[in-house]
Amino acid sequence: MNPIRTYTLPQGLSRAVKLAEETASLDLLRDIDRTVDKLMEDVRYFDKTTRQLHEIEEVVKASPVRKGVFLDPEDRAIHALERAEEILKSSLPKIIRERASIDRDKSLTHEHRDSLHAAYEEWMLAATAHLEIIQKVRGVIIRHDMDAEDREKLQRFENAEDLIADLRQ
Repeated sequence: MNPIRTYTLPQGLSRAVKLAEETASLDLLRDIDRTVDKLMEDVRYFDKTTRQLHEIEEVVKASPVRKGVFLDPEDRAIHALERAEEILKSSLPKIIRERASIDRDKSLTHEHRDSLHAAYEEWMLAATAHLEIIQKVRGVIIRHDMDAEDREKLQRFENAEDLIADLRQ
């Protein structure tokens, strides 16, 4: 029994090609959506934690300085903020490469490119703001704790050789 044909052979092959291209296009759209969603997830994280770090910065700035009383005596916060800064900075080249590849990808339409560029731009702006506040919070903690040092008790050196000798001990 022959199935009922509504296509001629050339029409059927042409339709098969079109259906295959549409299916491939769906995969591309899913990949674009996943990329945009991941970037926007990062943006939401950066925005939330940037606001929190701004609050922490204000709390630290408002904290009174008392000699010998340190906010971060073991430098745990300073080191954690420094590590976060390093990790974020190390991710920037990859993001920049990914963004640059958008215009070279011939499978992307103009709308795809616009959507991806917008998502990468938002990511870069949010990451930059996050990086800046990390540096500010780290700086205000260091500044506070330096102001809390009892400078009269600090060892003084007459010259660089004495300082180097002391460091080697």
